[in-house]
Parts: sequence; C-alpha cells; structure tokens
Amino acid sequence: MQYLITKALNDTQKEQVRTIWNRVYPAQIGHSNILSFEKYLAPLHNATHWLVQTKQAIIKGWFITFDRHNDRWFAMLLNDDIQGQGIGSGLLQHAQAQNKVLNGWVIDHHHYVRKDGQTYISPIEFYIKNGFQVLTDQRLETEQLSLVKVRWEV
Repeated sequence: MQYLITKALNDTQKEQVRTIWNRVYPAQIGHSNILSFEKYLAPLHNATHWLVQTKQAIIKGWFITFDRHNDRWFAMLLNDDIQGQGIGSGLLQHAQAQNKVLNGWVIDHHHYVRKDGQTYISPIEFYIKNGFQVLTDQRLETEQLSLVKVRWEV
C-alpha cells in the first residue's frame, strides 16, 4: 500500500472514497452521489486527507483530520480487504504524532446494517486499543445514528 497526503481531494478521489464509505458504513448514512459527499466535506476546516492506495492509485482507505469547534477531529474508513493489517493503527499513530488531541464520533453498538446486508461492527474496541478514551457522557443522537465521542490526548 502507498500513502498520499493531501489538503483536498480531486473528483476521482472523492468518488473512490464515497464508494468505500457506502460499502463499509451503515446504509442509512450513505452518500447517494458526489454532491452529498461534498456537502459532508464542505464544513470541515483545515482538513488533511491521508489516502491508502494501491500502486494503481485505487483508494482502499481514507483518514481525515480537521478542525471543528476549536478542536481537532478525525474520521477514518478502510475497505474490508485491508482491515486487520495494522493500517488503521498506523494512520492513527501518524495523526497522533502530528496532533495533541483527536476527537471522533463512533458507533458503539452492532444495531446497524451496511448496504450489503452485513451487520456494521462497531470499531469502539479498536479505538480503545489505540489509546482513545470513550466519553460515554457525550453522545450524538440523530434520527439516523447514535454515536459516542472518543478522544485521545497527549
């Protein structure tokens, strides 16, 4: 795998990331088109994207850090075929080396289903293993999702 760090995604990269998003995240938060994904990206300030890709520039994973509410946040998704290989932990370690704090919203249960019909498996244990605290008193509840905040600090 190769890694590309960029401040902005081009249209081809956006489409590849959107495709992975729709494959690995719960179906109810899918992006039906590139404009929907661009609306997600638009309010993310001071963004840095890490792309995990093959030698042929096929994106297999995406990690983003960005500023929100005077704090540093992140999001990550990995295609199924690269999970469990240490790539996600490596991306987190790289981001932790460059930031004093990282915040994220994480699904902490197995109640959602992916587009392919498989159960969405919560990554909460992965984040705990990588040094994040689960802030159980801070939840984001929407019509679509129930999430808990995770936080890592130096």
